Amino acid sequence: MHLSRQNVLLLSRLIEAGLLTKEQPFEDDIIRALPKESAEDFRTIHEEILRKAELTEFYERLKSL
Repeated sequence: MHLSRQNVLLLSRLIEAGLLTKEQPFEDDIIRALPKESAEDFRTIHEEILRKAELTEFYERLKSL
């Protein structure tokens, strides 16, 4: 599967906002039911897709704007 750089950034942001922050932007029973280990798996996925697309630094700069 090939994702565009734009979609990698979007997916990373969705993972971060929906699963990796303490303040979840929406209420969802399925997300609340996930074990803590799943959050770590998603953190790894988040970091890995940014790294493979060589967008880690760019993503961090975007977040700081």
